[in-house]
Amino acid sequence: GCIALPKIATALVTNKSITSLDLTRNKEHCALDTIADILKQNSTLTELILKECEIGSKGCLKISEAVKTNSSLRRLDLSSNKIEAEGIQ
Repeated sequence: GCIALPKIATALVTNKSITSLDLTRNKEHCALDTIADILKQNSTLTELILKECEIGSKGCLKISEAVKTNSSLRRLDLSSNKIEAEGIQ
C-alpha cells in the first residue's frame, strides 16, 4: 500500500525548502490522490517528476485539476506514462 507518500505529503505541506520531487517509477496508484493533495497545498515545489509511473488518463486528470490551483510548479514531467487523449484535454 501507500506508506511513504502520505508521509512525504505531510512533510511537503510544512517544509518550505523542498523545491523538487522525483517520483520516477512510483507505481503506487493509490498515491495519485496524495500527489494531487501535495500540489494543492504546497507553495514551494517548482518541479515534479512522475516519469514511468503507469499513470493513466484518470490519474492525469486528477493531477491536472490540482495543478490549476498550484502557483509555484514550473515543471511537470509525465513522460512514459499510459495517458490517452482524454487525459490530456
